[in-house]
Amino acid sequence: MDSFEELHATIASAIESAVKDLSVTYTDIGTITAGGALQTRKYPTPIPRADYLIGRVVSGWAEEIIKTEVEPVEHFHKLKTKKIFTQFELHAGDKVLVVWVDNTPVVVDVLM
Repeated sequence: MDSFEELHATIASAIESAVKDLSVTYTDIGTITAGGALQTRKYPTPIPRADYLIGRVVSGWAEEIIKTEVEPVEHFHKLKTKKIFTQFELHAGDKVLVVWVDNTPVVVDVLM
């Protein structure tokens, strides 16, 4: 093998390795269908519920802030936070913000 063939093989191997490691992330807008599937603008084929992920906030995890006034100190407020879970469901017709990570769609928010 001459030096040009070696150089070609080295470059081709490096490019192939880089393409395999390439991670693609982009945003999209989608709609939840009647069956719970996700249909996005960039991928119009409905994606079954089992094949997409839902982010923590959209799934119902939230943080509640409890405000308590303490007497007799004026304008003093004690803030306490706790994690709560409220049941949240995506409904047919909901417009959602989708982030694609490689070929996996992740619903990160409901658009109003």
